[in-house]
Amino acid sequence: MGKNNKIILGILKEPDGLHESYLRACEVLEIPYKIIDIISDDWIRRLEECPCSAFLCRPTARRMVYKQMFDERIFFLEREMKKIVYPSYREIMLYENKRVLLYWLRIHHIPHPPTHIFYDRDEALGFIKDGPRFPLFFKTNLGSGGGGVRMIKGRRSAKRLINRLFTRTGLGFKGFVKWSRGPLGFPYPLFDDIQYNNVFFQEAVRVRHEWRGVMIGDSYFIHEKLPDKRGFRSGSGKAAYGHPGDGPLNFLKRVCDAGNFRSMNVDFFETEEGEFLVNELHTVFASKINPFQTKVDGVPGRFLYKNKSWVFEAGAFNRFDSCELRVKDVISLLGEKNG
Repeated sequence: MGKNNKIILGILKEPDGLHESYLRACEVLEIPYKIIDIISDDWIRRLEECPCSAFLCRPTARRMVYKQMFDERIFFLEREMKKIVYPSYREIMLYENKRVLLYWLRIHHIPHPPTHIFYDRDEALGFIKDGPRFPLFFKTNLGSGGGGVRMIKGRRSAKRLINRLFTRTGLGFKGFVKWSRGPLGFPYPLFDDIQYNNVFFQEAVRVRHEWRGVMIGDSYFIHEKLPDKRGFRSGSGKAAYGHPGDGPLNFLKRVCDAGNFRSMNVDFFETEEGEFLVNELHTVFASKINPFQTKVDGVPGRFLYKNKSWVFEAGAFNRFDSCELRVKDVISLLGEKNG
């Protein structure tokens, strides 16, 4: 892309090092950048003093406290300080927040599996009493790669979970505790990220395929997520590649157009009945299985929507966790803003 002395990109520091993919992409593209510690107490001063044209962000959702911190600070950076943030605050807000995502899907009439959120214990118990179709899937509001997901097979298990989640006297309260694994593989509880006083239930659907679709600017990518031994596709580490046909690509575009997104991952089901249903949206994503997101006839590449039809273009477009393409897109966005 060559050096551009008029543009300096700010890269917002992330505690787990996710921002380093943006750093490598900027270096390869010879785009000047500055790393800003948005986690610091004096983050506002640091941002005010930064001569950056736009700010690149890959927020962690490892714990809800970090999720809330990034949501709050990106809101003020974009809405009050009037800075360009990539991805935008709205895209970041939807990331790893299943409750907020459900509200967005309902408002925009995007098909999704039947889902229910309860903040009232009696209402939740009434829902179980009325006889939903089991199994139900309980999901924590934050949790990726299949983490925080439990299959509920019947009313007794559902009632026990509801009573555990909702406080009544403040004594003997347990809440729902997620577990993780340490470097040696031993499990440990995440007591600093307990969910309580709300419950998220999703009804099961008959899934034929689960698709992972990615949109960055004008580029579209898609592949199929395959199940592991437990039948879970999220976090399975298995994928199938090939031309998906126009149906999945059209649905991916429909979702991204509804949100006016610039950088978004859409995980969606294709049911046995041929219906497409959004499962999750992620503006933070990477090529963890392979260094590409799409492959047709053995060739990595991307899809472009031209003249109302899909065109495949071969190439390596997902380098540095797709951050190279995202840096190119934010440069394009700045060009649009500046006329």
